[in-house]
Amino acid sequence: MTRIGTGLSSKTRTYSVVPTDTNFHQLESPIPQGSQVVNSATGVPIGTPVNLATGPVRTLDSSYVQGITIYNDTTTVGEFLFVAGVEYDGQTAAAAGPTAFKVMPGESIAIDCRDGSGIAIAFSSTVGRSARVIGN
Repeated sequence: MTRIGTGLSSKTRTYSVVPTDTNFHQLESPIPQGSQVVNSATGVPIGTPVNLATGPVRTLDSSYVQGITIYNDTTTVGEFLFVAGVEYDGQTAAAAGPTAFKVMPGESIAIDCRDGSGIAIAFSSTVGRSARVIGN
């Protein structure tokens, strides 16, 4: 992966995302209102999967210098994770999925970005699906 920063303010952040619907949801946001803090006593506890329908993950005070990797933990054939730009936020996977990046079961996508605020993801179904997000 290409380095896109100096690393002076970088932190590694890892969390899981689970769907409650098949709509696209913004992955991260720097705006405190409506976003969820991961790895905080007042936010989502470590190891608890984040429901993006509740709100995006708060980006806090760091940025990624090596981007973000999103893993589709699903191993069921035909169950996809869709990754697109934030303009897809609120769209259904059925309507917008054909023009988004499709991450196959058990595979991942790496994106060079400062944070995940410009990314929206959706799942093709809600039963037993999850994705892992690793930013560095």
